[in-house]
Amino acid sequence: MDREIGFRKTAINEYLDRLLRALNTYEGYSDGFRLLNSEFINYLKARWVLLDDEKGNEIRIKFQRDRDYLAHPFLGIVIRQLEGARIHVPQREETLKLLKCHPNYPLYNFINFAFTFNRNDKDAPFEILSEDFIKIIFYLTNKKGYPHLENFDSFLEHKLRTSGVSMINLVFARRSALLQKNMDKVSEHLSLAAIQSGQEPYKFLGQHYYELATLFKKYNVFAGKLLQKAVDLKNYDALLPLVNYYEKASDENNDYTALAFYYLIVAHHLGVAGAKEKLQVYYEKGGAMPPSDVILHKFFND
Repeated sequence: MDREIGFRKTAINEYLDRLLRALNTYEGYSDGFRLLNSEFINYLKARWVLLDDEKGNEIRIKFQRDRDYLAHPFLGIVIRQLEGARIHVPQREETLKLLKCHPNYPLYNFINFAFTFNRNDKDAPFEILSEDFIKIIFYLTNKKGYPHLENFDSFLEHKLRTSGVSMINLVFARRSALLQKNMDKVSEHLSLAAIQSGQEPYKFLGQHYYELATLFKKYNVFAGKLLQKAVDLKNYDALLPLVNYYEKASDENNDYTALAFYYLIVAHHLGVAGAKEKLQVYYEKGGAMPPSDVILHKFFND
């Protein structure tokens, strides 16, 4: 696994170096833009090779706020597309109009693809695509105009052959969750992806219901339903998030405390990190002691 990860990082790093050369060749003798190209590639390396979010965010903020960085007509837009930011119609139309004057710009195809995707989904954020899917699209839409790497091609071929079709269904599942909040559609696409993946279906489904739930950054009823699905399929990473969901879902009309407590007991019995401490707080508030592991074991066996 470490060898595969190392190979992938090396391939991506070499590909990004070639992309930098292509961008600089297009920019000609503009030292200012060549410097920005280097910063853009450093941003991509921070995200995809070094996995250094702090450095990536530092560069991203410069492209959003620094006047010199904002001078480049395309790079800031590409970063916003990759970050899943919404780009309003006037700015999108202005960028596309300018892009038509630069049909050989190395990022031409990717920018067009990302805008088309957003427009077809009512300005949906690009974040509903998985990280691997974005990398593949980014590469495939930017091959034209400069040499490509055989190593990177073989990696992509393997990735698409083993998970390409299921990956498409995972993208549609994300769409159905984030944009439509349609559980039937989510389940349909995840089920197809599970069949196509060849993996153990319950584990696959439980993992991806949980991953979809984590895409919602704030409390959300639909995210709670996804967490419940994940737990029902024995994904125990979703247990404590489900407990937190039921705690927040309780109001004067509906009290879900009993459900939160039940899943917290389950999490504690299964040894989920943090469950024991959280359960202790419950019992301290109620003035009682938690049941012993012997009692819990008997309860679950019965």
